[in-house]
Amino acid sequence: MNAESLAVSACINIGLAFLILTLFSILRKQPSNAPIYYARRLSQHRRVSFNSRFAFWRLLPSIGWIRRALAVTEEEILDTCGLDVLIFIRLFKFGHKHCTSFDHFFTILNLQESAFQSHHIQRPTHLC
Repeated sequence: MNAESLAVSACINIGLAFLILTLFSILRKQPSNAPIYYARRLSQHRRVSFNSRFAFWRLLPSIGWIRRALAVTEEEILDTCGLDVLIFIRLFKFGHKHCTSFDHFFTILNLQESAFQSHHIQRPTHLC
């Protein structure tokens, strides 16, 4: 594996993640998508306010929802989403907190091993 391939793979993954977050941010502002993004609020007959006429701000991505999503407490998740979602989020946090360090360790070992082996491979000089 060479550095260019790794950089291209990282750029593709980061670009796709950015694209998905941008699409989520834009699509959740559209009134036609309210039954998808605000299903619980609508099922409880609470009002979801949207401006009925076209607004340019709806087409701009925003990141304010990320801050609000990270500030949600476990009690609020339990009250609004239920115990199964709370358990899933706790397992995700546990895996992110504890398994990420092991993943980094094994990734570094694997990269060092492949770099060590690539230095000992005899490359044909007549092909260059």
